[in-house]
Amino acid sequence: MTPTLQRLLCAALLLTGLNAMAIEEPKFTVLSKEGGVELRQYAPFLIARRPTTLAARPRSP
Repeated sequence: MTPTLQRLLCAALLLTGLNAMAIEEPKFTVLSKEGGVELRQYAPFLIARRPTTLAARPRSP
């Protein structure tokens, strides 16, 4: 592997790895399946959200 290719791969890994997030998929049971479509029943789960920038925050009256 050439040094240029090594640098390029290293940069790609660093740039993509910094934005990685752990996303958990909730548990589910497949109730029925037809072709490529599944009818799923999900276990209860909690979703937490928060603004990431000042522009995303709601404006006060």
